[in-house]
This record gives sequence, structure tokens and C-alpha cells, in this order.
Amino acid sequence: MRLDEIGMAYMPSKIQHNYLPNMERHINQFRESAKCILEIGVQTDRSVKMWRDFFPNATIIGLDIDENCQKYREERIDIIIGSQCDIDTLEELPDDIDVIIDDGGHIENDVIFSLNYLFEKKLKVGGVYMIEDMLVSPNQSPKLFQCLMQYLSGINYWPSDYTGPWSQLNHFSPEDDYISRFTTSLHFYRYLTVIEKNKNPEDDEGLKRIQYPTICKENENYLHEKDLNDWSHLSDKSLISKFGANIKYGD
Repeated sequence: MRLDEIGMAYMPSKIQHNYLPNMERHINQFRESAKCILEIGVQTDRSVKMWRDFFPNATIIGLDIDENCQKYREERIDIIIGSQCDIDTLEELPDDIDVIIDDGGHIENDVIFSLNYLFEKKLKVGGVYMIEDMLVSPNQSPKLFQCLMQYLSGINYWPSDYTGPWSQLNHFSPEDDYISRFTTSLHFYRYLTVIEKNKNPEDDEGLKRIQYPTICKENENYLHEKDLNDWSHLSDKSLISKFGANIKYGD
């Protein structure tokens, strides 16, 4: 069954906002493999049960400040009582969470705090972070959107100390900031934001460049009318620099 069909059985508020089709396009790829899902904000058992049925092999963790939500604990559904902006609570969450959904208090500072901590510390590489109810009004602070622009800038990041060609920028240095190294896409839907986490560019275009060096070399020759690079680094690991480019470049 599709996510919206499962949702109709439980009728969480996500149904009325039409979030589920857009969510599914980002999470369906690991529907069977996901082991841990975190939803911030429980209120009722409707949403956590929907996620339990959609992810048949995952434990669903619901985080809420309301102690009454403890009654929703059952097989494959765990309820943690605590605040999304309490560092002690967040530190106790499992590592390598596959999907994080923030449907909590929708307080701007809390959303920012949770995102910045959980994206780096708890969301697995290859995971998805979703923020619901991104409502905008004329008197709303722009802080959350300014925060998200950091993730957008990370997608298009170019290291200031890299002087080689684009075709050899196969991964970023560990010294580069975390958001730039691990944000691979940012999607805005009506009242919903989705951030995908992976190694940037190592698991995307960088991997393709390593797999198809001839294409890269031919493109460089076509653009610059000369062979800019010693392409032996693609097979000789001893020649890889911190960016995955030939350390002899520029000699």
C-alpha cells in the first residue's frame, strides 16, 4: 500500500495537508531497509502507527513533552518523553536514524536547534530529514529560512582552497563544514521541507567521475583544448589528495 493509503486508515493531520505523496517520494527507497524512524511530536497514536505500517522492519520512536503519550507504546513503537530542544534528551536518541520527521511544537528556535543537532549527530548518511508545517506570515521571523539557506549553500559549496578542475573534485576535505559535506538536496513543498543527507560530492557526481574517467578527460580536453590533468590518480590511490584530485595538479 502507498503511504497515503495507509494514512487514510489512521487519519493523521498529514492527510489534510497532503504531505504524504511528497514524503513518500523521498523515503520509499528504503521502506524495507529502514531500522529506525524518529517523529518529533506525537499527540495521538495516528501518525506513529502509520509509520509503523509503512516501515515494516523499523522501530518508530515518538518524541513528545506530554507524558500522556506514553500510553501509545506498543510493539515497534517507542515513546520518549522530552523536549526537542533539550540536549540531554536528544543525546539519548539512537544513532543512525533513517528518517526524522519534525512535527513538534513548530517553535522556530526549537526547530532550528533540533535540525542542526540531529542532522549531524543522529541522522544516518543516506537518511532524510523532514520539517512539517513551514507556515509563513508577514510578522514571522526569518531565522528558520536563514538556517535552511545554509543547507542550500552547502549543496552548491566549492572549497576555497581547491584550485584543481571540477572534474577532479571527488570529495570534500574533513576540514570543510559538516553541512557542506553532507547535504545533497533540499526540497520545498507547500508547508513541507525535505533535506537529504549523503556524502557530497563523494556519493553523487564524484563517484560518477571516478567510474567514468574517460568522459571527464574528454570533456576537459574539449573545454580547454588541452589535457589539464594527469588522470593516473583514478587508479593509483597513492596520488589522491584530500579532495580526491591528483596531488601533482599545478606542478
